[in-house]
Amino acid sequence: MPAGESIFLTLLEVSILVLLADLAGGVLARYGFPRVVAELLIGLTLSPYALGSILNAVLHMGGLFTINDYLLFLTNLSVILLLFASGLEHGLSTLREGGVYGMLAAVFGAIVPYTLVYWALVSMGLPFVESTIIALSTAPTSLAVVAGIIEREGLTGLPSTKVLITAASIDDVVALILLSMVTAVIAPAFLHTAP
Repeated sequence: MPAGESIFLTLLEVSILVLLADLAGGVLARYGFPRVVAELLIGLTLSPYALGSILNAVLHMGGLFTINDYLLFLTNLSVILLLFASGLEHGLSTLREGGVYGMLAAVFGAIVPYTLVYWALVSMGLPFVESTIIALSTAPTSLAVVAGIIEREGLTGLPSTKVLITAASIDDVVALILLSMVTAVIAPAFLHTAP
């Protein structure tokens, strides 16, 4: 398939998914469900492993609902933009109020679990690449969810919550930096051992 056609089909697929997720999110929101539930359901339903493959066969468009390099690029870019936007959502004043303790909580909240899990797995005899990937999955935290609950409940005036909100603004970015560093290290090792 030519590159231009693949790009067009990828953009069409993303447009269809976003439109349907928004419509379904509006319907579910009326019944008190979060919009993210609709987004997940639409993504799962129209994936190439579910209804998407049937639609491809019926519409004779084999490349519409598929996972290709362009879609993977868009998903990676959207994750980076989402992390950046969620960090900026709290504003610089919140980051200043949380101070050094909030930054330390974010940095060590990602690095300490990664280091401990990596050390434990390597000491149990698991190979380097597998240990690194499993340990990396422990670096991201759910502090952003905690910060959202704190803000929704109006508890932002407490001193400890300022530290949590600062940590929530920074920790996903720290995890993303850690992911970039780890993948740069393990990619050559993985490619070297691949058949």
